Amino acid sequence: MSKPKVPGAPLVLSAARGLLAGGLAALVAAFYLVSFVQLMVLPVAPEFLNTALTFAFAASAVTAVLVVFQTGSGGVVWQAQSIAVVALQAPVAEIAAAMSGAPPEAAFATLAALLSATAVLAGLGMAAIGFLRGGALGKAVPHPVLGAFLASAGAMLVYHALHGLSGPASGWLTAEAAAAWGPPFAIALLCLAVSRLPWGRRLEPVLLIAGAAATAALMRGEQGAEPMSGLSAELPLLTGPVAWNVVLGQMPAAAAAAGLAVLSVLMNLTSLDRMPREPIDIDRTLRRCLPVNMIAALVSGIVTFPSYTLTRLAWSVAPRSGRFGEVAMACVAVLILVVGVDALARLPQAFFAFLLIYLGVGILHRWLWVEARRMPPPDTLLMIAILGVTLAYGFGPGIAAGLLAGSIRFTLAYARLPVLRAAYDARLRLSSTERGPTETRRLIDAGRETSIVHLAGFMFFGSVRRIETDLARALRPEGRRRVLLDLSAVRGVDISAAEAIHQSMRRAKAVGAEIVLCGMSPAVARDLARAGDGPLPSAPDLDTALRQVEEEILCGALSGSATDSALTQILRRIEALGPEGPPMRRELRPGDALFLRGEAAESFAMLEQGRLVATLGAATIEGERVAHFLPGAVVGEIGFLTGGTRTANVIAETPCVVFLVSRDAIERLKRADPAAALELLELIGSAVAQRLARTTALLHIHQRPPGAKRR
Repeated sequence: MSKPKVPGAPLVLSAARGLLAGGLAALVAAFYLVSFVQLMVLPVAPEFLNTALTFAFAASAVTAVLVVFQTGSGGVVWQAQSIAVVALQAPVAEIAAAMSGAPPEAAFATLAALLSATAVLAGLGMAAIGFLRGGALGKAVPHPVLGAFLASAGAMLVYHALHGLSGPASGWLTAEAAAAWGPPFAIALLCLAVSRLPWGRRLEPVLLIAGAAATAALMRGEQGAEPMSGLSAELPLLTGPVAWNVVLGQMPAAAAAAGLAVLSVLMNLTSLDRMPREPIDIDRTLRRCLPVNMIAALVSGIVTFPSYTLTRLAWSVAPRSGRFGEVAMACVAVLILVVGVDALARLPQAFFAFLLIYLGVGILHRWLWVEARRMPPPDTLLMIAILGVTLAYGFGPGIAAGLLAGSIRFTLAYARLPVLRAAYDARLRLSSTERGPTETRRLIDAGRETSIVHLAGFMFFGSVRRIETDLARALRPEGRRRVLLDLSAVRGVDISAAEAIHQSMRRAKAVGAEIVLCGMSPAVARDLARAGDGPLPSAPDLDTALRQVEEEILCGALSGSATDSALTQILRRIEALGPEGPPMRRELRPGDALFLRGEAAESFAMLEQGRLVATLGAATIEGERVAHFLPGAVVGEIGFLTGGTRTANVIAETPCVVFLVSRDAIERLKRADPAAALELLELIGSAVAQRLARTTALLHIHQRPPGAKRR
């Protein structure tokens, strides 16, 4: 028998799991917050540790309460973040040295000013990206650069944890030092190894708490920090006089720390958005970082934003906790603020060193082992190189080296991309002007004199060699008179690429040829004109350039007639069969419609005199033009042969005379003169087949650009 369902049981279970997830996440976040505050305060003003912790937990409690009342938060866990703490370690040490002889109140207030400035800068930076809807920028940061920064943060966390237990690194291998850092390090590695097992992710909060408790038990003889017994009621900034000259000297470091925090929150939110849950509104979350960090700045707290690690932990315990997890986090934060700050501060230093080691080694494991194995070798080497620069010279030079290395790598990679989309001669492509078979054959025969080259992308100094090589190759065949250079897909050009194009134009002129620039955007045309010393041979688009070339080749064929073609002779024979059906010969005035888009294709026409245009949209000559027809051109034959509908309007641009051939006329010709009917269909089919062959060849060229390997 199946067990009876208890009403409300799923809701109770979901609430219990949500409360557990939120409580564990809040507790772990509290331990980390104490570790971070100790790293900030102990080197400068240990007497004010209790004050710093109290205000830090006050900001944490307010943030947790705000999250409860926010809509669409999605159960994301907010936490004071390690990246800003690590980035500020060098400035903190310099403040401690500069304020060594000053009263503790002044040293603490100066440190508070630095923390407040960092929180303000970070909050403004995050909100600015959110208001500008730039949350997707996180996906554009090069993976090796991001990995190097985060791995550096992990290494620095481990370093400061060991330094706090054993002093300078030069003495870490002594027996006394090893006894101090060995147990928390070993326990952290054991907990990390277990958490990386397939079933260990769900136990990670429990492992953290158990590992910290085991560390505290093993090191129970060690004394924790001794905060001052009294608690300052004033904000940290108001505790004493601020040495503003010292703070201003550290503002570049504060800006760098804020920049790293902005980069880190983008990565955290991007990673959370990729998890198999409802998508996160990254821009809205970034905007919410402003009030949270203004609160942190008010109390001189640590930069705060959503944590990928703790959110993932909470979601693993309760994937759909709803508001219960957020309520639990708020309750734990408020409870610690009311009763537990002093107790947390008195825990052994090894307790917090364990947490820092666990977090730092976890970051190193992810980026130097897991992610490095997924990257191509050049990316892995780049990440390790940036990591080395950061550890040796600090985050400022590390950021500069990372951006420089990423830019160089992008430049080299982009320079290897071909700027040439396609290259062929005019035998494969005619203009949109349709002519009779005699003129068409003449144009195709003369097509080897004209080369057509398509370029694409952004042309810059890295593209110079390819541009010069491609244009030189286009001019190489003997008898080549011109190159039509299609720049419609070019998004920009720098001075080096512009000079390369001008140099190729000068070389072409020297051998009696010409390069015509087609389809330039206004920006590209302006940049190329600025780099030259005179007017540029150009055309609005490639089709216009092709029409100009064709008119030059045919030398006035625009006004010719079609009386000498084989097709014309057959049409006259059809006309002579008798007056049955509508008249074949029609005269059109300018603006008259021969065919309308969408109607059944029951006939085709041959233009004997005048000029027709094919348009889209309105059935007038003002519509969007897609083709022109001159005497001898056949119109509407594809729809006629396929039995489809018209795909464009055909309008008379000048007074026209056309032969209109219907299906009934073809049937009459089959009965009266089967050989002539077969010849007519062969002529029409041959013209369509030749056009299709040229189109197919062009399609293959564009799908497989020059230089691509054949399969």
